Amino acid sequence: DDMMLSRVKYTKAAALAFLRNFEDALKFYSESLELAINANDKSRLINIYHSMGAMYMNMGVIDSANKYFGKSYKLAREQTDTTMIAINQVDMANICTYVGHYDSALSLLYSAEPLLQKTNNTLRLALLYSSLGVLNQKIRDSKQSFRYLFKALELDSLVDRINITPGIYNSIGETHFTLKQFDSALYYYKLAKE
Repeated sequence: DDMMLSRVKYTKAAALAFLRNFEDALKFYSESLELAINANDKSRLINIYHSMGAMYMNMGVIDSANKYFGKSYKLAREQTDTTMIAINQVDMANICTYVGHYDSALSLLYSAEPLLQKTNNTLRLALLYSSLGVLNQKIRDSKQSFRYLFKALELDSLVDRINITPGIYNSIGETHFTLKQFDSALYYYKLAKE
């Protein structure tokens, strides 16, 4: 049936995207998307759109990433899927940070925080705090940057599946570097490499 076949193709696409085989991943995401549309599987559509956004973000194709995160976000709102609303807000905020729209990024992240706190999704909450840390570093608020990055580090230590600790250490090092605290920056850069 279309729902099962959509799930299989989606899973294969996600594996290919993880392996950075974006061309084949896009093919399977597109096939999965068509099947999910035919089956009217809104939950699968939310996930496909989000995953396509993430894949385009990893490819550096920001306009397409934003487009698919936006589609996922809109559908998640229609379906009142608060977890995916928040996840999309974090990813859209990361794009805003990347292009220098810091006020929009802050608004999205602060809006996503209470939603993610209710989900008990430790990894996603750690990613949100890491994003807030990086954003605060960019707007030169080192106190808030450290606050959120150490919060992310604490939560990441509770997650078994994916370890974002090296990225957090690198961001802490960056914040020390901007403060010209070179010994501390070097310390955290070394931790990031381990």
